[in-house]
Amino acid sequence: MSTSRAIRPTPASAKTEIDTPSQGQVQVAPVTRREFMFYVWGASMALLLAASGGIIVWFALPRFKAGEFGGIIDVTSVPKPGDPPVKYPAGKFWMSNDADKGLVALYTVCTHLG
Repeated sequence: MSTSRAIRPTPASAKTEIDTPSQGQVQVAPVTRREFMFYVWGASMALLLAASGGIIVWFALPRFKAGEFGGIIDVTSVPKPGDPPVKYPAGKFWMSNDADKGLVALYTVCTHLG
């Protein structure tokens, strides 16, 4: 059998010190749990938006560096009209001579995705 007894509150002494800000100091209230969760939520939304924006910009920019696209390529043999297209690996393109459209060069690398 356990015994328990009631605990009575002790009266406050007359010499209880209260922290009051001195002149020129500002007293700041502590951050509540609700405010903390709001700040965490806001930071996570900011991080999500920044990451999404970075991904969109990264996807939209071309993958080429200066001097990679275009240039002067020695084309020794142009296909005759009606012939199948000829591949030029040095220039990364296919050359076709269509009877209706004329001479056409088709680039083999996607200009958007690289």
